[in-house]
Parts: sequence; structure tokens; C-alpha cells
Amino acid sequence: MINAKQQSNFGAHTLLKTSVSVFVLTALGVVTPALAQTDEGAAEDVMLEEILVQGQRASIESAQAIKRNADGIVDSIVAEDIGKLPDRSVTDALQRVPGVAVSRFDTPSDPEHFAGEGAGVNIRGLPQVRGELNGRDIFSADGGRGLSFDDVPAELMAGVDVHKTPTADMIEGGLGGIVNLRTRMPFDSDGQVVSATVKTNYGDLIEEANLEYSGLYSNRWDTGIGEFGLLLDFSSSTIQSRADNFYVRAFHPRVPGTTTEIEADRTVYVPRGADWRRNDYERKRDGQYIALQWAPNEDAEFFLTAFRSEAERSWLENGFFVDAGGSFATYLPSKGADDWTYDGNDALISGTITTAQGNGVPFGTRLSDNTSETTDISTGFKWHLSDQLFISGDFQYVDSSSEGEDNTLGLVAYPDQITVSDLNTTDGTPSVGVQDSFLSDYRNYSYGQMMQILSKNTADSTAGRLDVEYSFDDSIVKSVKAGVRFSEKSADNRGGNTWSARYQPWMVGSSWEPFPSSDALPKIDNPQYLTEFSFDDFQRGDTSVPTTGMMFQRDLLNDFESITDAIVAATPSGSSAPDYSFVDFDSPDNINTQEEETQAAYVRMDFGFEELSMPIRGNIGVRYVQTDNLAKGQLSFPTFSVPTGETDDQGNANSQ
Repeated sequence: MINAKQQSNFGAHTLLKTSVSVFVLTALGVVTPALAQTDEGAAEDVMLEEILVQGQRASIESAQAIKRNADGIVDSIVAEDIGKLPDRSVTDALQRVPGVAVSRFDTPSDPEHFAGEGAGVNIRGLPQVRGELNGRDIFSADGGRGLSFDDVPAELMAGVDVHKTPTADMIEGGLGGIVNLRTRMPFDSDGQVVSATVKTNYGDLIEEANLEYSGLYSNRWDTGIGEFGLLLDFSSSTIQSRADNFYVRAFHPRVPGTTTEIEADRTVYVPRGADWRRNDYERKRDGQYIALQWAPNEDAEFFLTAFRSEAERSWLENGFFVDAGGSFATYLPSKGADDWTYDGNDALISGTITTAQGNGVPFGTRLSDNTSETTDISTGFKWHLSDQLFISGDFQYVDSSSEGEDNTLGLVAYPDQITVSDLNTTDGTPSVGVQDSFLSDYRNYSYGQMMQILSKNTADSTAGRLDVEYSFDDSIVKSVKAGVRFSEKSADNRGGNTWSARYQPWMVGSSWEPFPSSDALPKIDNPQYLTEFSFDDFQRGDTSVPTTGMMFQRDLLNDFESITDAIVAATPSGSSAPDYSFVDFDSPDNINTQEEETQAAYVRMDFGFEELSMPIRGNIGVRYVQTDNLAKGQLSFPTFSVPTGETDDQGNANSQ
């Protein structure tokens, strides 16, 4: 069970344009005569031939038109104006689409850490979603095939289309669906357009204000060799937020007559522990986009686009982990007083937990930094050879990289007792109580654990395609379309993690550890690495947790190797890990490479019965794909062996 509260972000924006729109409203679509004053003072009727209404309604109608005219099941979000997709990120905008769910966790496999913005995208419950930029494949170098939509500036988008039923002419992949990000092109506007957007966001919990801005310039010119168009677009934004999280760990059965017994007359269910954490999040994102178009005549068009997005994300977490530890059969907490209450399912609601049997409270300071960059350069053409024959093609290059560093320094303390309440209720807020004076004294702490997670990924791709379409007049068959595509991708993924315990609750009393009880653990005698951290106004005061505790200084995590060496040197003998090894990017165990070549071809036929009282139209097609993939990587274990395929004289398989 997770109870979390995040701050509210209050925003304001200003939009500046060189053009001025006049909004005229009429009722029921009836054009009414207007009175104009002549020089003689007489009034004469002037009939308005056209009234143009723009704004949010036009945006909605545009999205509806895309859905209505699509060849499959498609939902769209259209920016109501330049630089004004309706959310701070593409991911947050996608949650407005029916059937699309947005993850609020930092990573799908880590439900203990919440994201400052929407992170993952699922379509109809499936996470295998492929990303496109203007109908061409795009991805992020994060160890997979998907695009990190939260890395893409929403201000650069003209719209987002979600395809739930891909057609044969669309690029293969995307089990859940396809998300196509659409940017603007110079020929989308009749002439010069200049736009600037400025926004501010204020996080009330973290008490920080951030600036966001974007700008666009677009124009087109008639020349002696055709019409040229140029569009420049950029954006920059920063967001800071704070999340206060209360995390109740899994409940386990405590059975009478066993070592797990709590109540002699019944089996009860007790969580392994409960955590409270504060997570301060910061994201910086910059994007640039340029588009060139050339139309030598009315039948031909050539284009060149370049898109770049860079994002930096970091979060600092300070947390307490009331984690019992130990083997599954001895998961604690233990009953410290006869005040435990249970719900109707015999699950613990509240009570006093004792640490007499070695239950400690681990503390952690964790700093995670991640940077990513994706560049897309594309060129192509469109050519109407006749009124019925149309040909198009494009070539694309994508380059992406990402680096991540995640460092944790931990402490452990042994308070005499801990109180918990409302752990398993839907109408209350969980709370934990530990004596503040105990947590504020560094002499009650021991060094706990150290962890490092590193990643360094690069990936690139080249792709080209050619499509031909022939349209028919006065026929059930409306058009036949065919095309081919090739792509080459390569990825180099490097990374790993290391974890080392100094002193942990599950070590106390173990056969290989010389400390028989928590009192015997060496305590910290010099607070040079520590600072007192405040949990004031946790979840806006709705949840009761200890207000202070000792944590590692943040700056130490930026020089992780030096501080871990110092902690190892300061740890007395008897620790389970006298040495600490760091992640080695050049180790074969930490390298995975991928090479992929794909050739694809398709044929698609569109048909329609327009004369029916309810017209019917559809399409049928087939796509052929051949993919050759070569992956290299290894994983080593100290005692793991595999047969070589050879046997000795006795018929036994040799291994290495």
C-alpha cells in the first residue's frame, strides 16, 4: 500500500504573436446584416459573406476530424495554438486519450519512487508502445526500443496521434499501439508566423518557482525556382517538485506454533515494515527543431527536418525504512506491547513494535541523476506524377544517448520501540512514531549500506522508405498503395550495480558476524558526513512521522568513490563487506550490444461503398518483415558453469 502526496504546480503563460485575430460570434450559424454609416449619414446593409471562429473549438474539431477520417482507430490531441499542447509534457497530454494510461512511477519496475511527471505510457494495458516522429520511427537509448515521451518538449508539438489499430503501411512494432508526434511545417501557414510563449510554475511544497519559454518563427517565399519555407522552433523548461511518500510493505502470515507466532490462537498478517520518504525532483528539458520545405511546382515537394531534445532529471531522496529484514520465516516486527489491533481480515492496523530482537531502522540518502539526448535528421519528397499516381520517400537518421548515476548511502539505528497506526485502512492515513530525540543523536547510528547503479547507453539508426499510391475514380476500390522500407540499428548498453552492507538488522546474531546484539554494533563517533534532516509539513501535515533524523550530506554522493572509501576505512573489522567494488563500464559482464537489420514490404488496398445510406469504407493489406538481429552479452557467477558440448572418456560432459 502506498500513500503519497505531491505538490501542486501553479502556472501562468503569455502568448505573443505578430498576427491579430478578431473573433466574431453568431447564433445558430445565421449570418445577419450589419449597418454601415455612409458619408451622407444614411445606413446601408452590408452582408458578411464569411465569419471565421478560432480557438479551443477549432482545436477540438481538428482532433475530431483526424479521428473521423482515419483508416483505423485513432485518437488525437491537437495544440490549440503554437506552443500550447495542453500539458507540460507529451506523457501528461497522452493521459487525456481514452484507453491510454500513464505511469506515475520513476520506472515501471520501481513502485517505491514516484515520478515528478508522467513517465511510462500504456495503451489498452500494454506497455509495448512504439514512438514515431512525423510518421517515422524514433526511440531513446534507454536499453529498449521505446521512446521516453517525457523527454520530448510538448511546446514543439503540433499534435499527438495515438494509433490503436495500425495499418499495413505503418512501420511494424508496437504491440500496444503507436504514438505519433507531429511537428509543424512551414507550409502549414499562409505566411509569416512569429510566436513566443512564457510560463512560470510554482511548487508549493518545495517552494520553488521555475521558468518555461518557447519560440517559433515560420515563413514562406515565392522565388524563381519555386516556393521555399523555413520554420525554427525552440523550447526550454525547468520543473521542480516534492513528493512525500508513505510506503507500507507486503503483509506476511504469522502462524501460531511457529517461529513467526504473534497471537497464540490465530494467524495474523503483519507487514514487513513501513517507510516514509521525501523525494525532491528536478527536470530540465531543452528542444530545438528546424524544418525546410521546397516546392518547385504544384506537384512536387521536398523537405529537410532536424529535431533535437535533451533532458536532465535528478531526484534526491531522504527516507526511513522500518524494514524487519531476516529470512522469510522470521520476518518481524515483533510485538512490543499488548496494544495491537487488527481489521476484519486479521491484518495489523496499529500497535507498538519492539526492536529487542535486532529489528533496526535503516536510513538512506539517495541521489539519482540521468541525462538523455535524442537527435532526428530526416529528408524526403512527395510527388504527384499525375492526378492518380502519387510517390513519396524519405531517409532518416536517429542518434540517441543516455547516462545515469544512482548513488545511495545508508545508516542504521535501533530505537527501543516504534509505533504504527492506520496501516491497513482506506479511510485513514498511515503514521509512524519514533522518539525524535533518539533520531537526532548521531551516536545512535551505525553505517548501514552503500549502493551504486550506473548506466551509459548509445544507439543510432538509419532508415529509408519508398511508397507508391494509385487512386481510382468511380470504383469500389479507392486506392492501392505499396512500399518498401529498410533500417539498420545498433545499440551499446553499458551498466551495472553494486551493493554492500556495512551493518544491517539481519546481521545481528548471525553465525559469521561478531556482534551478538544491536547494542554491540559500533556506533558513529564523528558526525562529519552527517546532517540533521527535517520532515516538517510531511504530506501537508496529514500524516504523522518523525520530524527529524540524521542523513548523509547530499554533496558526498557527488563524490561517491571517495566517500565510500572513507566509510570502509572507518568501519571496524567484522563488517560483511570490508571492500567495495565500483561499476566497471569495460567489464564484459556490464556490456550488451545489439545489431539489427530490417527489410519490409507491404501492399494495401482501400475500398468504400459511398452510395449506401450509411457509407462504409475500410482497408485491407499485408506487410512482410524480415529482421536479422545479433546480440552480444554475458553474465558471470562465481560457481556457475555450462557444458562445452564435449565429453570425457567416461561420457561425462565437460564444463567451463
